[in-house]
Amino acid sequence: MAGIGQVLGAIKDNELANIRLVTGDIRLLIEEIKESIFDEVLIICPDPWPKLKHHKRRMINSEFLDSIYKVLNSDGKEVGPGKMGDIVVKLPLPPGTFPTLWGADKRYKENYMTTYPGYYQTYDAGHIDEDGYVWIMSRTDDIINVAGHRLSTGAIEEVLAEHKDVAECAVIGIADKLKGQLPIGLLALKAGVTKEKKDIIDECVKMVREKVGPVAAFKMAI
Repeated sequence: MAGIGQVLGAIKDNELANIRLVTGDIRLLIEEIKESIFDEVLIICPDPWPKLKHHKRRMINSEFLDSIYKVLNSDGKEVGPGKMGDIVVKLPLPPGTFPTLWGADKRYKENYMTTYPGYYQTYDAGHIDEDGYVWIMSRTDDIINVAGHRLSTGAIEEVLAEHKDVAECAVIGIADKLKGQLPIGLLALKAGVTKEKKDIIDECVKMVREKVGPVAAFKMAI
C-alpha cells in the first residue's frame, strides 16, 4: 500500500486517474480525478497499523479507536495478556454514545460509571491476547469467583457439552464459606443413556480438571 503522503501528493498533483487502496477487506477506488480540488483527504480502514500482520476473524483489535478498551481486575488494575477481567471503555465516550438512561441519570452513573472511575463498565468479561485482540467471553454475571480466581461458567459449560452423553448443561455458582463460590454442573443426558450417573459425573469432573484446570474446583454435578 502506498503511503498516505504519496497518495495525497498524487491527488493534489492530479497525476493519477485511478488510485486503488487495498487494506484488509476494504477496496477503495478513486476514479476520474480531473481537477485538483482536494485540500484534505481522510482515509479510514480497518488495518492502519502495519505491525499487525494477521487479522483474527470475529475479533476486535484493542488498538481500534486509540486503545480505549481495557481489561481490569476487581481492584481496578489492568491485567496482563490472556488474563480474564472486566472489559471497560475509557471515558469520555464518543459524542452521542450512551449519554444516559431515560429518566434515571443517577442510576446510570451508579451502574456504569462508579465501579471503575474513569471508565464505562460494559458488564462484559473477557481478555486481550498477546496480539492485542479483545475476546468477549461472557457477561460479568456469568463469572464466578472461586478462591480469588475469576472463572467463566460458559467455559466450564463448553467442556461439559463435549461429553458424549450430555445433551444440555448449565453451570452456576453456589456459595461456599471457604472459597466464596463453587461451580456446580446441571446435566441433561441424551435419550437412551444407560451409563451410571456417577460415572458420567466423574468423567465430567475429570474433563473440567484437564481442560479448565484444578482452580475451577469443579467437583459437583447433578
